[in-house]
Amino acid sequence: MPARKPSSGKRASKKTVKATETKFGKPARVAAQRGGKKPVAWQQSEAPRRPAYVPPPSSAAATIPANQQVGTKSPSAAVAKINGINSDALEKATGKGWEAWLSTMDADDARRMTHAEIVRHLRTDYALDSRWSQTVAVGYEQSRGLAVLHPAAHGSAASCMRTLEASASDVFRAFNDPTRRSWCHERLYSVQTAVAPRMLKLAMPDKSIVTVAILRKGNTRSAVSVEQTKLADAASADRARSAWKQALERLAGMLDD
Repeated sequence: MPARKPSSGKRASKKTVKATETKFGKPARVAAQRGGKKPVAWQQSEAPRRPAYVPPPSSAAATIPANQQVGTKSPSAAVAKINGINSDALEKATGKGWEAWLSTMDADDARRMTHAEIVRHLRTDYALDSRWSQTVAVGYEQSRGLAVLHPAAHGSAASCMRTLEASASDVFRAFNDPTRRSWCHERLYSVQTAVAPRMLKLAMPDKSIVTVAILRKGNTRSAVSVEQTKLADAASADRARSAWKQALERLAGMLDD
């Protein structure tokens, strides 16, 4: 029998090992049992997060541009337009105006989320499409002073979402298994991180990054969201968005056979 690889740290208790597998999957359990290196998803969960959002004092209303002030309402209620999008237009498209979305995202503690996490949250929990989830996410970050954390130097992004008549495990395998990628427009990507059957992080040949989130909806249905970041420009993002929509359409057909 081959010798076991020596541990590199303190082994966790049985209770911790069980909880670790429930949260991060089998690789994390093995690492906890052996005291080995934590998988990336586990390390990321322990990384410092943004501090909780603290609303500004009421006197801050005086700093809001005149074209965004409405009577004597509070700062969040006073925002009639963000990033060129009127609150009325936003409400017509999403069911909520800027005031309601800012309050909702504050209540969801979105101040602690990254941009990608906010977008996924809006798409999976509020069923917004790709365009409006990005619009609300960017507007929220701008209103809360978070946009500086996502500079243009990071490139453009494209995202889309689809509900599939397949289990989360089947969808995960379709992304993770190199022999099952006939549906995808780009098959030469490498899997950087995988937490079965919930998440994958893919490195594409053009150096962009794709984050795949899979949400289980019963035993035979799941929702998959794809976000490709670090794209060269807006035109590249439009092409990527279209390509992923078509790819997920093919994946739906493949898994339905």
